[in-house]
This record gives sequence, structure tokens and C-alpha cells, in this order.
Amino acid sequence: MNGRHRATRVALWLLALAALIALVLRADYSADMSVFLPRSPTPEQALLVDQLREGALSRLILVGIAGGSGSGRTAISRAMAATLRGQSAFSSVVNGDNERLAADRQWLLEHRYLLSARVDPERFGVAGLRAAVQDTLDWLASPAGMLIEPLVPRDPTGELIQILESLDSTAQPRRTDGVWVSR
Repeated sequence: MNGRHRATRVALWLLALAALIALVLRADYSADMSVFLPRSPTPEQALLVDQLREGALSRLILVGIAGGSGSGRTAISRAMAATLRGQSAFSSVVNGDNERLAADRQWLLEHRYLLSARVDPERFGVAGLRAAVQDTLDWLASPAGMLIEPLVPRDPTGELIQILESLDSTAQPRRTDGVWVSR
């Protein structure tokens, strides 16, 4: 009887194992984070879903370096970024380097009227243009005026400023010695 119980247990265990293997092989796995968004998304949410599926976010790679000293990690980070920038497989390697974002800033400037939430037909009427130019003049009179002065001839309505304001620049990673670091 003891051998029969043992054989029954082994048979049940093998049957359960076979059922689990079948479940694993037939299961549908997805890394699509858009399943967490509402069924009827707003245009902004639809853009986010599109970016998660096919945009730059779907190809983003974050690399962490641990151990050693802070200066050693910084040196490794810089060397790794320089090596990756030299490879054609990567379209952008940022690593906290703001100079690398110049192409992004240029793209935003070129597409500002498509991206700005303030652009509508009234925006380019007499009253809308007057208000937009006055806002730009107010910006020029502010402490940030020196920063935006070169943009005014190309963007007198201040659309790029509005786009950049909508992006939370304070949500960037912490930096040490010019590279991104975590605590």
C-alpha cells in the first residue's frame, strides 16, 4: 500500500506539473502598459499610448551602475556614454548631458504650432496676437528675458515657452559631476 500511495502521489505531481507547463505555454504575456489606461482616452492619453507602443519610450534603455566610489561610477558612466554614442545602434545617449538635447529643442521650435495647446484660430486674430505678443514682452521683462530673447524673432507668440512650461523640468534625475545619479 505504501508503494501504491507513493506512485499515486508521483502521478498526481506529474499531472499537476504537466497542467502548469500547459498553462505557461498557452498563456498570453504582454508588456503593453496601455492596458492600465482608460478605454476611452483623451487625446493626450491616446498620444501617451502611442508613444508607449511605438515612440521613443518603447525603445528607452536605462542603465544603472552600482558599487565603487561616486567618482568611479561617474567615470564609468561617461566612458560608457561616449562608447554608446559612437555606435550607430543608438540614436541618442543622454546621460544628463544637456548639450545633447539641442536637436530636441530645435525640433520643438520647428513644431511649436502643432504642439502648443494655445494655438487655435482666435490665437492668430488681432486680439489673440496682441495678447500673445504682450505675454512675450512680459517674459522679456522678467529675469528669464535674457534666455528667451534669441527666440523672440522666430517665435514672437511664445509658443515654445508655453510648451517648455508644460514640461516639468524639475522632474529630471539628480546630477553629480554632470551625469545622472540616484540616491
